[in-house]
Amino acid sequence: MPSKYEITKNAAEWLKTEVLSSQYKYLAFLQTAARNYKYSFVEQLLIHEQKPNATACAGIDVWNKLGRWVNRGVHGIALLDTSTPQHRLRYVFDVSDTNSYAGRTVNLWAMRPRYEAAVMEALSDSFDLPSGQGQTFPDFLEAAAKVLVEDNYTDYYRDLMDSKAGSLLEELDELNTEMELKTSMRSAVTYMLLVRCGCDYADYENDLDFRFLRDFDTPETAAILGNAVSDISEMALREIAATVRSIEKTERQNRTFAKTPEMGYDEAARTNERSNEHGTDLQAGGRLPDSQPGSAGSSQDRQVRDDAPQLSAGASPGDLRRDAPAGNPERAPGADRPAGERDDGPSDAADGKGPGRDGAAQGPGSDGLGGSDEQHPGGSGGDRDAGADLRVTSLPTEEEQQNKITQAEAGKASAFSISQEDIDAVLTRGSGVSEGKLRIYAQFQKGQTAEENAQFLKKEYGIGGCYPAVAGRPVSEDHDSKGIQIRYGSLINPDSTVRMSWSMVEKRIRQLIRDDRYLNTAEQEQFAEWQQRKTEPQPEQSPETPETPKEYRFALGDTVYLGMQEYELLFLGEDTVRLYDPSFPLINKELPRGEFDRMVVENPLNDEHLVSASDEVPAEKEETSEPTQEDRAD
Repeated sequence: MPSKYEITKNAAEWLKTEVLSSQYKYLAFLQTAARNYKYSFVEQLLIHEQKPNATACAGIDVWNKLGRWVNRGVHGIALLDTSTPQHRLRYVFDVSDTNSYAGRTVNLWAMRPRYEAAVMEALSDSFDLPSGQGQTFPDFLEAAAKVLVEDNYTDYYRDLMDSKAGSLLEELDELNTEMELKTSMRSAVTYMLLVRCGCDYADYENDLDFRFLRDFDTPETAAILGNAVSDISEMALREIAATVRSIEKTERQNRTFAKTPEMGYDEAARTNERSNEHGTDLQAGGRLPDSQPGSAGSSQDRQVRDDAPQLSAGASPGDLRRDAPAGNPERAPGADRPAGERDDGPSDAADGKGPGRDGAAQGPGSDGLGGSDEQHPGGSGGDRDAGADLRVTSLPTEEEQQNKITQAEAGKASAFSISQEDIDAVLTRGSGVSEGKLRIYAQFQKGQTAEENAQFLKKEYGIGGCYPAVAGRPVSEDHDSKGIQIRYGSLINPDSTVRMSWSMVEKRIRQLIRDDRYLNTAEQEQFAEWQQRKTEPQPEQSPETPETPKEYRFALGDTVYLGMQEYELLFLGEDTVRLYDPSFPLINKELPRGEFDRMVVENPLNDEHLVSASDEVPAEKEETSEPTQEDRAD
């Protein structure tokens, strides 16, 4: 079964041509892209496929810094993260899936009539455009799009000429190829500018020409057009946004009355939105840079196709979880919006005031998140196996995010250096005493009060500590009568420290047990056996009988339990051990051999299948070599 990353990558490859298969689909996509213009073309495709009505997307850390938490049970939007050698998914969330304390709003910029003159002047100065004097604002945007495309299409045209083999463009001469590219670029850029600035597209429908979309019928040619439109639109919309923000700031400074605090989404999220590999280094004067590797003008480094196989029937976009249906294909794009409604989202609405979920505007047909009816029908046809669920599974709870926000606002920045994942890994180790974790779990099954549970934990843990407390991480843990202290970094001068009272520890362990995350599957079976042993009379053991020493034997592929995590053994050397985590198949964990041996002994689950009697003749050690990532995938 392909990994989540492979499914998403293949889906993005298929979507490149799918959105160009009809004008309706393309304009619906451009509406999503216009609202999320700081993302790359591929990311815009994935956002549109999974949440077409997304207004403003950002990672959970960005939302937390803005004083908002991601609501319980929502599904993240899976995007491709190629910023590290181990390619993986990253998840973003729409503003409609977040919430905040009363009075905290997200300030999304919106174009207003009083801003038009200043915006036209700023665009004219930045991109050497005609002044726009005597033009309506929509007319100016259309003219600006034409000039921007004319000034910047060359690099994309060269890439198209090199990549059009096998497409419907292949039979066209250079002149007609150039004409179809420029026409399609100009129409799409104009549409995105009009949509994001809240202009009525109907007045310009006859001026825009989308006749040639279907000629870009290969992932390569579709990506070149998509990247060109995304790059040029972003360049113009960033300038518009900066001008509007500047005017809004001046207006706020001139006001004499108090106003509810607003959170600046664009400022906080701008460095997190468009991935580094997609580039945002636009040159002064409004010209895109030369098409060099890594530049925004290079279509080749903007595509997933460099290492992506062609989309198979088993990895279609149907495997992506989608929040809402795409709409009725018989209706024109934008027809579902009431007259006068803008595409820039709830920029002026307070939380809870809008018609949609959590106060956000929402398109028709959305029945919530993650329902069984949200599986989008794939376009490849035929029967196919069910794909992997791309939903993020490690989302912090609302309570955890709220605590993080509260700590940040109180100036406790050190708490951010130790992740919730690290804290949970420490707590799920148990007390460090034999069978302590099972006793803790049993205590929480008794239904006693939080205070009684906290007192039990205090007694069970006693005084002690551990380093490292998290596999492969410089995290240490100490506990005493006051609670647990977790440090990150040096033992003497740690980078950050988190202190948890026993009541805080009790609260978090209770949540982990409620979420079925405290005991893994094997530990749950061990707990049942442990409870049964407690009720059965145990034979007395002679004090002279020595305990049989344990000897652990390992073979490649063995299951190993470290803490509460389950791994497969990939490589076992004298100094280093490499492990495979089924939960994160693209990232292997590497540990020093000494630390690995210690953690194996600490977890009694390993005794069931790795321990042999000391008097058995050990098998001859087999030479092992470290497998490659490709071997793991097979």
